[in-house]
Amino acid sequence: TQIYTEQIVCSVRCVIRDRYMGMSFGKIFQKLSPFKYPGFSFAWLELISSKYFMAQLLIHGSQNRLDLWYQVLILIIDLMKLFKEVIDNEVLSKDFMKAYYKGTLRVFLILLHDFNEFLSDFSFGLCEEIPDKFIQIRNMVLSAFPSSMRPPDPYTIDINLTDINEFKNMPNIISNSEERLMAKNIYSHLMGYIATKSEAEFRALCHKFETTGPDNEPTIDVPIVNAFILALPIIVFREFVSATQEVNLTKINELRLETYRLLVKILLPSNYEMREFILNAIVNQIRYPN
Repeated sequence: TQIYTEQIVCSVRCVIRDRYMGMSFGKIFQKLSPFKYPGFSFAWLELISSKYFMAQLLIHGSQNRLDLWYQVLILIIDLMKLFKEVIDNEVLSKDFMKAYYKGTLRVFLILLHDFNEFLSDFSFGLCEEIPDKFIQIRNMVLSAFPSSMRPPDPYTIDINLTDINEFKNMPNIISNSEERLMAKNIYSHLMGYIATKSEAEFRALCHKFETTGPDNEPTIDVPIVNAFILALPIIVFREFVSATQEVNLTKINELRLETYRLLVKILLPSNYEMREFILNAIVNQIRYPN
């Protein structure tokens, strides 16, 4: 704490002048994460949420230096790992854990109020790490939208989403969803099925959603399911809509119907667990109009 105070608090400009100072402290905090050292949890949370550290990284990370944003993302994921470790235990109901949760909630409130672009851009990765029971924190992440945008009033009479400019633009989501799909060869099966409607391609696509668990039993590959739901409309739009200034609305509507039919075709034969993962992934992307 003393080193941190001397290097950061007493010399705030060091983060502005040299990003490596902020990155170095970030890596130190990563090694001291509460998941690894629970006894240091409260001090760790106070240090990473300091306005001289997290705020500085986010402010200067927005200036085309996403490596600073990624460092903050890693620390928040480390924070969620601690809650995942105790989420099913009685520890979560203890007073000290309730206080820690309140502190975490305040960090997310600050991010939502002052750095909503960070939550909006990294919503995909954050939602994957937030425990399922933390609905309040998840809703805070999903409610974030760029500060330059003004969402429409939901109480407006006869509102037409297709007339809103933001509805026609692709949202800025920083993720590795397409890389995940390509790593498991899902991309080629998806394109093959949309082009040919082949049942063999469909079965091969569905098979890619399975993986082997710790006990060598087949289980659902949740990260792949999440990546597929996010990347599906992006890939289809990019591959099958002409990259011209004039967008063919008829073609877009056909592709929307095509993606809807594909999702229904996957859902119908799936078990309840698979349906839950797919629907949760869809709900996580129902955010500001895009």
